[in-house]
Amino acid sequence: LTIPCEMCIRDRVPVVRILALVGMVMPFCVIQGEVLVALGRAGRVFRIQTVSQALRVAVTVVPAAIGIEAVALGLAAVALVQAALILGALRAATGVRLRVLAGATLSSVAITAAAAAGPLAVALLDPESRLGAVPDLALGGGLSAIGWVWALVATRHPLAGELRDLLAGARRPYPLRASRQ
Repeated sequence: LTIPCEMCIRDRVPVVRILALVGMVMPFCVIQGEVLVALGRAGRVFRIQTVSQALRVAVTVVPAAIGIEAVALGLAAVALVQAALILGALRAATGVRLRVLAGATLSSVAITAAAAAGPLAVALLDPESRLGAVPDLALGGGLSAIGWVWALVATRHPLAGELRDLLAGARRPYPLRASRQ
Protein backbone atom coordinates (compact mmCIF):
# COMPACT_ATOMS: atom_id res chain seq x y z
CA LEU A 1 0.00 0.00 0.00
CA THR A 2 1.50 3.33 -1.02
CA ILE A 3 0.21 6.71 0.04
CA PRO A 4 0.84 9.72 -2.21
CA CYS A 5 3.33 12.09 -0.61
CA GLU A 6 1.12 15.18 -0.88
CA MET A 7 -1.63 13.36 1.02
CA CYS A 8 0.80 12.58 3.89
CA ILE A 9 1.90 16.19 4.09
CA ARG A 10 -1.66 17.55 3.91
CA ASP A 11 -2.77 15.25 6.73
CA ARG A 12 0.12 16.33 8.95
CA VAL A 13 -0.27 20.09 8.53
CA PRO A 14 -2.93 20.54 11.27
CA VAL A 15 -0.82 18.52 13.70
CA VAL A 16 2.30 20.54 12.90
CA ARG A 17 0.37 23.79 13.40
CA ILE A 18 -0.98 22.64 16.75
CA LEU A 19 2.41 21.44 17.95
CA ALA A 20 4.04 24.66 16.75
CA LEU A 21 1.66 26.61 19.00
CA VAL A 22 2.54 24.27 21.87
CA GLY A 23 6.20 24.92 21.10
CA MET A 24 5.67 28.64 21.65
CA VAL A 25 4.35 28.07 25.18
CA MET A 26 6.86 25.49 26.39
CA PRO A 27 9.99 27.70 26.53
CA PHE A 28 8.04 30.06 28.79
CA CYS A 29 7.30 27.16 31.14
CA VAL A 30 10.92 26.01 31.20
CA ILE A 31 12.37 29.47 31.82
CA GLN A 32 9.84 30.40 34.49
CA GLY A 33 10.33 27.01 36.12
CA GLU A 34 14.05 27.73 36.38
CA VAL A 35 13.27 31.12 37.93
CA LEU A 36 11.11 29.39 40.52
CA VAL A 37 13.90 26.89 41.26
CA ALA A 38 16.31 29.79 41.73
CA LEU A 39 13.83 31.35 44.15
CA GLY A 40 13.83 28.16 46.22
CA ARG A 41 10.52 26.80 44.92
CA ALA A 42 11.92 23.56 43.44
CA GLY A 43 9.23 21.49 45.20
CA ARG A 44 6.49 23.52 43.57
CA VAL A 45 8.11 23.14 40.16
CA PHE A 46 8.44 19.38 40.72
CA ARG A 47 4.73 19.10 41.55
CA ILE A 48 3.74 21.14 38.49
CA GLN A 49 5.96 19.04 36.23
CA THR A 50 4.60 15.82 37.74
CA VAL A 51 0.99 16.87 37.17
CA SER A 52 1.83 18.05 33.64
CA GLN A 53 3.58 14.80 32.78
CA ALA A 54 0.65 12.73 34.07
CA LEU A 55 -1.72 14.85 31.97
CA ARG A 56 0.55 14.42 28.91
CA VAL A 57 0.42 10.64 29.28
CA ALA A 58 -3.36 10.73 29.63
CA VAL A 59 -3.88 12.97 26.58
CA THR A 60 -1.54 10.81 24.54
CA VAL A 61 -3.02 7.42 25.38
CA VAL A 62 -6.75 8.16 25.60
CA PRO A 63 -7.23 10.32 22.45
CA ALA A 64 -4.89 8.11 20.38
CA ALA A 65 -7.93 6.04 19.40
CA ILE A 66 -9.55 9.17 17.97
CA GLY A 67 -6.58 10.40 15.96
CA ILE A 68 -3.31 12.26 15.96
CA GLU A 69 -5.04 15.64 15.88
CA ALA A 70 -6.84 14.78 19.13
CA VAL A 71 -3.51 13.90 20.73
CA ALA A 72 -1.98 17.19 19.51
CA LEU A 73 -4.94 19.18 20.84
CA GLY A 74 -4.64 17.38 24.17
CA LEU A 75 -0.93 18.23 24.36
CA ALA A 76 -1.79 21.85 23.58
CA ALA A 77 -4.31 21.89 26.43
CA VAL A 78 -1.71 20.44 28.82
CA ALA A 79 0.81 23.11 27.76
CA LEU A 80 -1.74 25.81 28.60
CA VAL A 81 -2.51 24.21 31.96
CA GLN A 82 1.20 23.97 32.75
CA ALA A 83 1.73 27.61 31.76
CA ALA A 84 -1.16 28.68 34.01
CA LEU A 85 0.24 26.68 36.94
CA ILE A 86 3.74 28.06 36.44
CA LEU A 87 2.43 31.61 36.14
CA GLY A 88 0.39 31.17 39.32
CA ALA A 89 3.44 29.88 41.17
CA LEU A 90 5.56 32.73 39.82
CA ARG A 91 2.96 35.25 40.92
CA ALA A 92 2.84 33.71 44.40
CA ALA A 93 6.63 33.78 44.64
CA THR A 94 7.27 37.25 43.24
CA GLY A 95 3.99 39.15 43.06
CA VAL A 96 4.45 39.64 39.30
CA ARG A 97 1.14 39.79 37.47
CA LEU A 98 0.49 38.59 33.92
CA ARG A 99 -0.21 42.15 32.71
CA VAL A 100 3.18 43.35 33.99
CA LEU A 101 4.94 40.31 32.54
CA ALA A 102 3.26 40.78 29.15
CA GLY A 103 4.12 44.48 29.11
CA ALA A 104 7.75 43.73 29.85
CA THR A 105 7.94 41.32 26.94
CA LEU A 106 6.27 43.55 24.33
CA SER A 107 9.52 45.28 23.41
CA SER A 108 11.22 41.91 23.04
CA VAL A 109 8.41 40.73 20.76
CA ALA A 110 8.85 43.88 18.64
CA ILE A 111 12.61 43.32 18.50
CA THR A 112 12.13 39.70 17.45
CA ALA A 113 9.68 40.73 14.72
CA ALA A 114 12.07 43.38 13.42
CA ALA A 115 14.94 40.90 13.40
CA ALA A 116 12.82 38.31 11.57
CA ALA A 117 11.52 40.76 8.95
CA GLY A 118 14.76 40.81 6.93
CA PRO A 119 15.17 37.06 6.51
CA LEU A 120 11.43 36.73 5.85
CA ALA A 121 11.64 39.38 3.12
CA VAL A 122 14.58 37.57 1.52
CA ALA A 123 12.68 34.26 1.63
CA LEU A 124 9.56 35.85 0.11
CA LEU A 125 11.40 37.86 -2.56
CA ASP A 126 13.79 35.05 -3.55
CA PRO A 127 11.91 31.82 -2.77
CA GLU A 128 13.94 29.77 -5.24
CA SER A 129 17.23 31.23 -4.00
CA ARG A 130 18.25 32.50 -7.41
CA LEU A 131 20.96 34.59 -5.81
CA GLY A 132 22.39 31.47 -4.20
CA ALA A 133 22.34 30.16 -0.66
CA VAL A 134 25.34 32.15 0.60
CA PRO A 135 24.18 35.56 -0.70
CA ASP A 136 20.65 34.92 0.59
CA LEU A 137 22.05 33.92 3.97
CA ALA A 138 24.33 36.97 4.10
CA LEU A 139 21.55 39.33 3.01
CA GLY A 140 19.02 37.81 5.43
CA GLY A 141 21.55 37.86 8.28
CA GLY A 142 22.56 41.45 7.56
CA LEU A 143 18.96 42.62 7.39
CA SER A 144 18.22 40.73 10.59
CA ALA A 145 21.07 42.48 12.39
CA ILE A 146 19.94 45.88 11.11
CA GLY A 147 16.33 45.20 12.20
CA TRP A 148 17.51 43.98 15.60
CA VAL A 149 19.68 47.04 16.30
CA TRP A 150 17.01 49.44 15.00
CA ALA A 151 14.34 47.85 17.20
CA LEU A 152 16.62 47.88 20.26
CA VAL A 153 17.04 51.62 19.88
CA ALA A 154 13.42 52.30 18.86
CA THR A 155 11.96 50.45 21.85
CA ARG A 156 14.56 51.82 24.27
CA HIS A 157 15.27 48.26 25.33
CA PRO A 158 17.84 47.87 28.15
CA LEU A 159 20.15 46.06 25.71
CA ALA A 160 20.39 49.26 23.64
CA GLY A 161 22.48 50.83 26.39
CA GLU A 162 24.69 47.75 26.53
CA LEU A 163 25.14 47.94 22.76
CA ARG A 164 26.06 51.65 22.96
CA ASP A 165 28.63 50.89 25.68
CA LEU A 166 30.08 48.08 23.60
CA LEU A 167 30.38 50.25 20.51
CA ALA A 168 31.85 53.13 22.52
CA GLY A 169 34.44 50.76 23.97
CA ALA A 170 35.31 49.47 20.51
CA ARG A 171 36.02 53.01 19.30
CA ARG A 172 38.29 53.85 22.22
CA PRO A 173 41.90 53.04 21.53
CA TYR A 174 43.29 50.76 24.17
CA PRO A 175 46.72 51.81 25.43
CA LEU A 176 49.42 49.27 24.86
CA ARG A 177 50.90 48.04 28.08
CA ALA A 178 54.59 47.67 28.38
CA SER A 179 55.48 44.10 29.03
CA ARG A 180 57.34 43.32 32.21
CA GLN A 181 60.42 41.27 31.81
